[in-house]
Amino acid sequence: MDQKRRLQAQIKDNLQKIGSRLNGRPMTVAFIGSVGVGKSSLINTIATAMGTGCWQQHAYTGGHGGQADPVTTVIRRYPQCCRPEEHRNPLFPTLIDVQGLPEHLEGPWSDVLSLLFYGRIPEEENLHDVIGYLQTRDDIRRPKYIRGRDRLKVDRVVVVASATQLLPVDLLQSIVEIARPIQGRSRRGIPIFGVMTKSDLVDPDVDTEYLQKEQRFKDILGLQGTPRFLRCINYCSDIDPDNNMIFQSYPYLDVPVLRLMTQICDPAIEVVHQREPYPYQHLTREKTFWILMAVVVIFLAFALLLR
Repeated sequence: MDQKRRLQAQIKDNLQKIGSRLNGRPMTVAFIGSVGVGKSSLINTIATAMGTGCWQQHAYTGGHGGQADPVTTVIRRYPQCCRPEEHRNPLFPTLIDVQGLPEHLEGPWSDVLSLLFYGRIPEEENLHDVIGYLQTRDDIRRPKYIRGRDRLKVDRVVVVASATQLLPVDLLQSIVEIARPIQGRSRRGIPIFGVMTKSDLVDPDVDTEYLQKEQRFKDILGLQGTPRFLRCINYCSDIDPDNNMIFQSYPYLDVPVLRLMTQICDPAIEVVHQREPYPYQHLTREKTFWILMAVVVIFLAFALLLR
């Protein structure tokens, strides 16, 4: 328990330093991955580890009997690590639970993820609705997601995969390209972290297939030789069949998560081009130019008629 308290104290100290850099707004951490890898369970585990009480289901979790149906269907934001009534500290991170992404980010999916990272998608929006809008939007109407909100900008990306599922290589590569672009109009680079959930269901000492998967996961995300990776065991009924977690917390689950959170909240890690505007703005400038031109033409036409 002493170790848990020390880590919590370190995180609080780190957040104070980060807060001044972000002009007093809380850091935003997005949890990204495919369907069913345990993103919502991880958020609940972090909330438990960061607090002093027991486990609670802040982010909705569950399964559909092996079907690939997502439990999280909209973007959900959880301020102050899901426990504003306990922390009462505006600098505690906001955790974003992102609905499961397809394994291949084709078509406008890359634009959707970029909009999310730049703080352009509001809370409780369904990403499939955003896809539908981008596919049908014309060049006349005002872009729906043109308004940015600084508090919604993503400052850390936690990529979540499952130790027991196939690695979505294409998805992982796409996330890296969007979060840390090296070419194109976007320049905002976001630090990436990686979590492998359900690690209690594999034995890394003998399971060579899992070790190869973990190695590939780290290679794609650029995590080799860094503490930005975690083999994670989430609070769930599998590790606590009697659900005693609703009455108590377990340090052996909390401490590894808190170690990762010290890295996520490390003030030495920064977003590259933090204030970079979303490149959507070039469309606005073009549209504004043509609107002004139309107004001038209409004004001249009326002037000629009145002569």
